[in-house]
Parts: sequence; structure tokens; C-alpha cells
Amino acid sequence: MKSLIKNTIFQHATFWIAYWLFWSVRDLVYHNNYLDLLQSNAITTVLYAFAVYLNIYWLIPKFLLRKRYISYGGLLTVVTLVMATLAALSLYIYFVFFLGEPGKDLFFVSLEGLIFLFIEIVMLVAVTTVLYLLRDHNRKERRLKELENKNLKSELNLLKRQLNPHFLFNALNSVYVLIQENQEKARGTLVRISDMLSHQLYDGSKETVALFKEVQHVKNYVALEKVRQGGRVNVNFRFSGESNNKKIVPMLLIPFVENAFKHGFNAGLNCYDVDIDIRINRDLLHFHCRNQYKKNGLYHQQGGLGLENVKRRLELLYPGRYQLDISDHNGSFDVGLEIDLHDN
Repeated sequence: MKSLIKNTIFQHATFWIAYWLFWSVRDLVYHNNYLDLLQSNAITTVLYAFAVYLNIYWLIPKFLLRKRYISYGGLLTVVTLVMATLAALSLYIYFVFFLGEPGKDLFFVSLEGLIFLFIEIVMLVAVTTVLYLLRDHNRKERRLKELENKNLKSELNLLKRQLNPHFLFNALNSVYVLIQENQEKARGTLVRISDMLSHQLYDGSKETVALFKEVQHVKNYVALEKVRQGGRVNVNFRFSGESNNKKIVPMLLIPFVENAFKHGFNAGLNCYDVDIDIRINRDLLHFHCRNQYKKNGLYHQQGGLGLENVKRRLELLYPGRYQLDISDHNGSFDVGLEIDLHDN
């Protein structure tokens, strides 16, 4: 990670130094003192760089890539005009007050001079935008190839995360008992099992699914665990926000939920708590899951391969768009996940 950051800084620094030196040489046509040109172009280079980075790190991701073209064009025009005006004023001050060349002020404060600087910024922003989009496209292509190369492994991992036979056997056994006690509840439990299997078999292989389906899958799993474990587990499940038109990668949340019940159940606790909170705030998904476990004993080992698979999927499918926080203390295992879903 550090080497990547260093390489990025080196590339950007090389670009701006090359730009600064090139335009300083070009301006020898207008001014024969190269030192003066280096100093004046240093001023404009800093201002132009500010406009470029505002464009590639704010305007492009927030507006252009989200197809908000009118907003993007309007804001980019404003940014360019502001930077051109600041450049004109800076050059006016530099040539008049520092170099004592008052003849220069007529050009930089004129409409012609402002248009000249505006065009320079537009050209630079256009070039850097193309470079940014090409780099973003290449990055996505590399990520796609990586996903394709890992497709088979991902499918196998998805199968591993599906209902295991032991859980299914216990759930069906619970249904059998319920048939004798409460046939209506038994029918409802069978419907939940059917929905879960359908979601995993038919939706699990898709690139994305409707968010409400994924949330319903979690609800079904929680309901089955409550039936299976009876009064042994206290579940606090909360969901809030608007999930319509939101999509998410399938089977992404369920490993955390499975992990919560598995370790509480296997630890041999007579009674334990599981707390699940899912909130939707515009394009942001907030997921929190907490469970108790046996602090000193065989089942203290939380996580494992299942959580490592989820972390890897998050890195591949939501690069730079998620935050995962996992804490393990005082017999409580907490998972906090936030995902930006605006591209799904």
C-alpha cells in the first residue's frame, strides 16, 4: 500500500514538473528571462493543479460518473473561471509589483488575457480528465479480469456459505416438532426454508440482487434460528430506511449473521444475545451485528475463512466504497459494515 502511494505521488510530481518546465520554455517567446518565467509559471501551475484535482477527485466521481452532466459542466465552468481569475490577478501582482513591468498588467487584467488563461485551464483539465477516465477504465478492466479468473472459486465459496446440511437437518427437525404443536407456525417455517433455498440457488449466482431480497434472506435466517434454538437466544433485529431500487452483491451479509449464531450456539451458553441492525441512508447501507460468545474456551476463535472470503469480496466488488470494522472484546464480537451502493 505504501509503495502504491509513493508511486502515485511520484507520477503526479513528475507530471507537474514536466508541465511547469515545458510551459516555461514555451513562454520564452513572450519573455526572455527564464528565471522569471519559472517563477510566474510556478504560480499558474499551482492554481491549475488545484482546478485539476478538484475535477478528478470531486467533480468527476460525484457528477460526471453519476451522469449528472449539467451539474458537472456548470460547476467545472465556475471552477475554471475562478482559477483563471486568480491566475490573472496573481500574474498581475507578480509582474507589476515584483518585476516592475507595468506593461504586463494591461494583458492579464484584460478580457483577452482572462480568456487566454481560461483556455489554458480548459485544455489542461480536458487532458487530465481523459487520462483519469482511461486509468479508471483500465482499473475496472483489471478488476473484471480478476473477478473472471476467480469466478469458479467465488462460486465454490458461495456454495460453502449456503445452508449447511446440519443446519437444514435441525431446521426440518424443528418443523417436524412444530407440526405436532403448531401447524400454522410449521407451515410458516417451511415457507421460510423454501425462500432461503430459492434465494441461494437462483439469486446467489447473480452479480447483484435487490437489497430487500438480501434483507429478507437475513430475516428468514434469523427466524429459523429462533425456531431452532427456542428461548436459548435473544434476538434484537432492526431494519430502517428505504430499500426500493437499491441493489447489493448477493450473500454478502449472511456470513456475519451465521457467524453470530454459530459461535453463540456452539459455545454452550444457556442464553445469549444477538443484535442485528440494518439501516439505509440514501445510498449508504449501514450494517451492524453483535453476538456474545464464550470468552475462554474452544469457541473463542471468531471469523475464520468465512469472514476472510467476505473481506476479499468487498475488496473486489466495492473498492474504496466500503468500511468494515470488526472488534472482539469482553466476550462480545462486533461487526460494523458501511457500503456505498450508488453504483449498484
